[in-house]
Amino acid sequence: MIIRNVNDYLYVNIEDFNKTKIDNNLIPDLRIIKNENEKLKLEFPLFAETPEPKIFKKFYLGDLDLDESLKKKLNITYLENNSTKLFSKKIFGVEMTYLLNEEIKKKNNVSILDIGCGNGENEDVFYKLGAKNVILTDYNSKSAHLLTDVHNLPFKDKTFDIVFTSQAIEHFYNPFLAFNEISRILKSDGVVVGSASFMERWHGNSFFHCSPHALYNLCKINDLEMVHFWHTESGWMHLLNSESVFKKIKIKYIANVLNYISDKIYLFFKSKESNYSKKLHTSKSFGFFAKKNSDLNKIKNENLNLNDRYARTNKL
Repeated sequence: MIIRNVNDYLYVNIEDFNKTKIDNNLIPDLRIIKNENEKLKLEFPLFAETPEPKIFKKFYLGDLDLDESLKKKLNITYLENNSTKLFSKKIFGVEMTYLLNEEIKKKNNVSILDIGCGNGENEDVFYKLGAKNVILTDYNSKSAHLLTDVHNLPFKDKTFDIVFTSQAIEHFYNPFLAFNEISRILKSDGVVVGSASFMERWHGNSFFHCSPHALYNLCKINDLEMVHFWHTESGWMHLLNSESVFKKIKIKYIANVLNYISDKIYLFFKSKESNYSKKLHTSKSFGFFAKKNSDLNKIKNENLNLNDRYARTNKL
């Protein structure tokens, strides 16, 4: 689809930049919009908050079901709970689909920026949900409308209603800079719908795999209030599956089956609450929904326990 009024979103002139050819697609290349030797400055609190793991339970959406009209609109056949992707291989992630639909319904002429768009499959879904303008960006993808660097985005302040980023945050070489930029380009009532790897094995150019504390603080430091948070399946099997013994076993869904058995055994000896805590500490990935909140209370050092702030011995 054609980007509508792309220049309305940019603070640079797109005509000043060359196009880069990726698999026969010529894409405006805005990855470097400042002097390469210029160092970007970032300010953030000296101390970060480390809330108790149980706080993330209050953000959890629980099991959702999409209404039939939405399923029909998107031609949904397969759904997956606790997913950190909107759409992949004809399977829709319930949480992301639900949250995007609810947010788009609240506003008119919704603009969405997809950071790390990959193969661009989400664009059609965004438009079907009612978005009016969608811009796909990536650092290196033939499906992107613009090639950009998330650490130095070419967009004006307070431009987008929604920033969407699925399984890309772990690839940001400086997530503090990236979230600062994301917050900057969001409107005062804008939201972020995103996800990041945690116990997923190192892949591609992944730098920082994010724990719940990491995502919570990346949001809070940058005036983004976490509203929802969810986990995928346990990640320990994903890590084991990378070892040679599992590579030789060509059994489809082996990781899912073993994860299912593991959860059942755990629940037999532990409570549901304990099982949820287990998932928080062993999840493959996390999804989150955060809203812009410039009035968000800043971190107050006097409210933090000095002994637990960065201790390795925190109780789980």
